[in-house]
Amino acid sequence: MMRESDILLAHIKSNDRLKTMADAILLRIAKGELRVIASREVFYKLYYVLRNMNLSLQEILLKPGALKSIPNIE
Repeated sequence: MMRESDILLAHIKSNDRLKTMADAILLRIAKGELRVIASREVFYKLYYVLRNMNLSLQEILLKPGALKSIPNIE
């Protein structure tokens, strides 16, 4: 079973073994087939994982922001 943070991280990363599955799940969410409530703890985790990927602060903040704009994710 994948946790919400695993799905979002796999989607954000350019190379991840779960990326194909994560992208398919997020597409279903965007189409309204699934409705998701992501806790703020997930976004904290995303921040810390992205920070360890040597990204700029702007890149770190843009990626979770883009996820938040996907329809049907609260």
